[in-house]
Amino acid sequence: MVCRKVRRVQYEPHLVVSKVLNSDLLRTLVHVVYSAKLLVSAGQIAREVSRLLGREYSASYVSVHLRRLDGVW
Repeated sequence: MVCRKVRRVQYEPHLVVSKVLNSDLLRTLVHVVYSAKLLVSAGQIAREVSRLLGREYSASYVSVHLRRLDGVW
């Protein structure tokens, strides 16, 4: 059996916040999710982000970034 080394990354809060604030996509994702009154799907978030940024984003693309943000917090 091959033992794989697991990479454990620790995130500094100020670096995470600066990364989110410097990215239009991440900032908009956080805004849409935070301002939603109910649970929203990745498809609904993608439509809203596309509308706000004027560029098409797929649900899978949005989902990848949401999972990354979810792992950070």
